[in-house]
Amino acid sequence: MNRQSQVSKIATNRSLGPGVPPEVRIKYPHMLSEDHAAWTAFIESEWNMLDEVWYDVHVGAPMDLPRDSPNYMKAVVDGVSRKRIDVVGRDRGMLWIIEVKPFANMTAIGQVVTYAKLFNQEFDISPPALPMIVSMTLDRDILEIGEHLGVKMLSMDGVTL
Repeated sequence: MNRQSQVSKIATNRSLGPGVPPEVRIKYPHMLSEDHAAWTAFIESEWNMLDEVWYDVHVGAPMDLPRDSPNYMKAVVDGVSRKRIDVVGRDRGMLWIIEVKPFANMTAIGQVVTYAKLFNQEFDISPPALPMIVSMTLDRDILEIGEHLGVKMLSMDGVTL
């Protein structure tokens, strides 16, 4: 199976399902512990205009397995080998693909741009979801490229784009 047919197979009947309110929690589903402080600070901030969120949204093709692999193995690989978006947030009808980091850098930009592209391929959303990075602080050298790529960046230390 080639890459395009894998994406097409994944894209069939994708739905986010019901979201949850963006509320402070002791633990956010599948979010790394080092990201917790940045996400909590964002939820409590004036920048949080989100109405609804979804955590740990899987996108992308699963890892390839041999054709004769048992069905249970295919299900496990499908569940654990796809990329995981930290948060999808809805703000008055607009969807945001949100990467949460303690320190945003070039890696975060690459991740969120990739996640947004995969999400928009797999979900029939109009207008397309946009990329956002939420962090405690960021590498100021990424501001220009973030703007060029259309990535909204919110740093809890006050540097935003």
